[in-house]
Amino acid sequence: MRPYAVFRAAVSLTGTKQLPKPPFPLTALAALILATAASAQEDASGSESDRQWTLCPAPPPAVVLPAERQPGVTYVQAGRLRSSGEQINVFSGGVEVVRDDQLLTGEEVIYNQRTDVLTVIGDVGYRTLDLQLDGVRAEMRLERDSGVVHDADFYLPAAHGFGHAELVDIITPEFTELGTVTYSTCPPGQKDWQLNAERLALDEATNTGEAWNVSVAFMGVPFVYTPYLNFPLSGRKSGLLAPSIGSSDTNGFELAVPYYWNIAPNRDATITPHYIEERGAMLYGEFRYLFPTGAGEISGEYLPDDALFGDDRSSLAFSHRQNLTENWRLNALYNSVSDDNYFFDLATSQSLTSQTQLERRLDLVYLGSNWRFRGRVQNYQVLNRSPQYERMPQLLLQTARPIGEGAFEYGWYSEYVRFDHESASKVIGQRVDLAPALMLPYERAAGFLTPRLTLRHTEYDLERTAADTTPTRTLPVFSLDSGLFFERDLAIGANRYIQTLEPRLFYLYVPYEDQSQLPLFDTRAYSMSFAQLFRENRFTGADRVGDANQISAAVSTRFLDAASGKELASAGIGQIFYFRDRRVGLNPGSPVATRDYSNLVGELRSRPTDALDLSATTVWDPDTNDTETLTSRVRYRPGPRQSVVFSYREREKATRLQSRQMTDLAFFWPVSTHWNVLGRWNYDLENEQDLDTVLGFEYQNCCWSLRLVGRSILKSTLRGGRVIDSDTENSIMIQLELKGLTRVGRGLDDEIERDILGLE
Repeated sequence: MRPYAVFRAAVSLTGTKQLPKPPFPLTALAALILATAASAQEDASGSESDRQWTLCPAPPPAVVLPAERQPGVTYVQAGRLRSSGEQINVFSGGVEVVRDDQLLTGEEVIYNQRTDVLTVIGDVGYRTLDLQLDGVRAEMRLERDSGVVHDADFYLPAAHGFGHAELVDIITPEFTELGTVTYSTCPPGQKDWQLNAERLALDEATNTGEAWNVSVAFMGVPFVYTPYLNFPLSGRKSGLLAPSIGSSDTNGFELAVPYYWNIAPNRDATITPHYIEERGAMLYGEFRYLFPTGAGEISGEYLPDDALFGDDRSSLAFSHRQNLTENWRLNALYNSVSDDNYFFDLATSQSLTSQTQLERRLDLVYLGSNWRFRGRVQNYQVLNRSPQYERMPQLLLQTARPIGEGAFEYGWYSEYVRFDHESASKVIGQRVDLAPALMLPYERAAGFLTPRLTLRHTEYDLERTAADTTPTRTLPVFSLDSGLFFERDLAIGANRYIQTLEPRLFYLYVPYEDQSQLPLFDTRAYSMSFAQLFRENRFTGADRVGDANQISAAVSTRFLDAASGKELASAGIGQIFYFRDRRVGLNPGSPVATRDYSNLVGELRSRPTDALDLSATTVWDPDTNDTETLTSRVRYRPGPRQSVVFSYREREKATRLQSRQMTDLAFFWPVSTHWNVLGRWNYDLENEQDLDTVLGFEYQNCCWSLRLVGRSILKSTLRGGRVIDSDTENSIMIQLELKGLTRVGRGLDDEIERDILGLE
């Protein structure tokens, strides 16, 4: 034995010596199970709500160690101690051996000083914060830090995992072998699913685990088997991931089997053969990389000779983010598909099936304490619509900062762009836009006042035009923004609130200048909104500066909880009043706007409880009493897996790809302890047709769940920006999740999952 020991026993013990630190490298068992699970699937953790294990019986209690213990000191507590032969000590009567955060227990512990073997007999227990293990017998060789545990049951608190190993052979502190191992997150006695392995070998020195004859069974039926498995004890490892299975009207049966390739700690790839019954075999690949100063990913699909389309099809996506220095950034984005109907035929998300353009750009960005710079080249692959202008390149520089120690501030905005277009009939050329500004902000607790004067100068160098090739425009822009803050105490019953009243006036003056000779490269009219009340231009881009002599008047109010300061409700309404007609339009010959006031804009939001959230925005025409736009939403979410979201959207002037009136209902709700219903109904009121319908159920058990969902989505074929055909595609998705291990089947896409669960 080693020098001096500390013993706590029911009898007086003297002259004892200290036991060395028990090796007990059984914590490798926890790494084994977690790594085995990770090697068999893509996301072993499950969802955040699943990890709460709310439907499971109470787990075994956590280990309780003596409060007063010193690091590196072994404490032994026993009912009695006796010597049996030379250098053999026998501890009995509820023996406990404590060392740091480890606890070893047994009915009898025999220590042979000559062979340095510690034998534990009867109700062998080993406890740490990460592992609880119970066996019938254990032999530990203290000097070699090795040993054997027989017929061991174990519990992993972090993974809620239970298992059994007939033999745990600790050959060295770094190398352990286990024989006939079973594992499940189901509680003892409930083996709805179980992982089995004939033999496992764990080598911590090389961070490698090996398993032989591994299988996973559900309800007693094996559905995954591999004769050999190699995996890391920590980190990632190459291997097959859980397959995805689905079926739809158009594509038929689908099966995708991903293979994960752990190339290096900072690089990995996923290669996915994807079989589509009606189209053929597709191959998907994704490569990700990460460096100290940057990261990115490349992904692509290839479908040779699509049986329904009659040709090869492919897609490619690339993104990269690079920190060049503390202030300089480089960002790249590239997207491409082989044909205009690629997403319509092969995507499952409604947002993708209606996609009409794919962006490609390269940005060089400087972010300083006062200055901002961006250099960009940008174009698009346009799907089923007219091509767009390309920025080749765009250079933008801007700042806003005080002037010395005074109250004045100045701003600077400058932009250079060269616009190209693939159509020979389109005007192309260069544009320079300069906008220096001077401000005198005055801010106090009771209000603010900010006058601002901007001089906007824009000039062009144009090609492919019979008009002036070098037109210019110089305009002063003056604005005066002001607001006041009032508040009062408010009592409703026993509740105390603070109500604010916040009126705001925004005056804008811009003289008129004929701009019909200027091209339209990237300029559009803003839609009316609350934010538009306080903008200095009613157009985006620099090709048009709207003439103005107007004042925006708005008032907002908020209701705050007096104790916590939490905002419970807010409302605002505003309108623009014009002192003269607006003559600048987007196109030559645009009608003059003569009305003396704009539409009314209103916003309302209320959150009376943490579970209920109400919001609405509207633009209303006071002359016709028509609602130009209306968006409203009601969200009720009392728990993490309880959600009902209803929204309504109305547009008086919808685009060709939009409906004027739409409703959207999404819900996820438990109907019993184990059963949940889920669904989404996105409906076009104007055309009286379903856009996206999802309906399904979910069964939740302690250790597994099953989701069966039917979906019907309206897909529209576009040509020239117009809908020429629509068709409904029906699909069925089945997903089985073995909690803490894997998911098998096809789940909902992220967009629908987010809508149904009510996540932001």
